[in-house]
Amino acid sequence: MQKKGILAVALLLVLVACTVGNYDTGDGTYSYLKAEMVDMHTVAANQVGSAQTDGGETLTFNPPYLCSWATTPDSTYRAMLYYNAFQNNAKPVSAMNVYVLWPSRTAKVVAMDPVKMESMWLSENKKYINVRLGVLTGKSDDANAKHNIGVVQQKVDINDQGHRKIYLQFSHNQNQIPEYYTTILYVSIPVSLYLPGDSISLSVNSYNGMVEQSFGL
Repeated sequence: MQKKGILAVALLLVLVACTVGNYDTGDGTYSYLKAEMVDMHTVAANQVGSAQTDGGETLTFNPPYLCSWATTPDSTYRAMLYYNAFQNNAKPVSAMNVYVLWPSRTAKVVAMDPVKMESMWLSENKKYINVRLGVLTGKSDDANAKHNIGVVQQKVDINDQGHRKIYLQFSHNQNQIPEYYTTILYVSIPVSLYLPGDSISLSVNSYNGMVEQSFGL
């Protein structure tokens, strides 16, 4: 999983999901449907052999699950995975790409264009802060215009017991792209840079004002 800071995202084209068509469990396609954030591992280009859920469960796919955007062999990809779970078997239905945003400590300017804030939570394994949000987008006159998203570490406070509180700010630059309709995005912020006992405060500028939530590691 590559470390990336600010990402340029072409949201008009970024409804990036792999799907499996014409699948039936015998009790209806969605009878046992589950949705979980996972780390997927590729065994070859576009072939996912397994996934580790945030709850620590390993899902094995035999034959491998075909995913067009998971292009690098022997690599880990972050995804929102929809799958049917029946009698200890996992059958993928679709997988949506999740953007991994490593906190930047060097950004001088934080873009604060608003987003639609939906939810944020600490993963069960305490490896990520996960965020579901909506970005308003549309067709721009500039064919190269993209949204820029990222996370910036703004400051660190240390209390009398020596525990740290890290303040992170979600960054979004609309780049003058029209706001016609909402595209849902999932992002994951790795917290491996921080220590057990630290707490992290994440702020997101929404259309309803600043949303801030804290998480203890």
